[in-house]
Amino acid sequence: MDIKTITEGFSAVRELIELITKLGEETNNLALQRAILELDKKNYFLEKEILELKKELDKREQFNMEFIDNYYWDVKEDGTKVGPYCPACWDGDGKAVRMQKGAFGDLCPVCYIKTSKKG
Repeated sequence: MDIKTITEGFSAVRELIELITKLGEETNNLALQRAILELDKKNYFLEKEILELKKELDKREQFNMEFIDNYYWDVKEDGTKVGPYCPACWDGDGKAVRMQKGAFGDLCPVCYIKTSKKG
């Protein structure tokens, strides 16, 4: 399921909450109004989570990552490669973390994974 589908689903939920809210206001039913407040609260947190997921997706789309010789490289339109980036951080959290050169290979400063080129 993609972000667009999820967003459309939550828009439909938002419309339903607004309709229920209007109904609750017209009936003066206290239990219904409490339920509406709870739904509205849950909807708020879900919308917040969607925004965070969209931000993460936008970050990932800024890169054109290719996995080459145990590393991820951001391959630019002109073919130049920027990197290397940590494979564990990119695959796990979607974070583009540059590997640091070390005496016995490259080290990720975030997850501390050590890698070296194939061969």
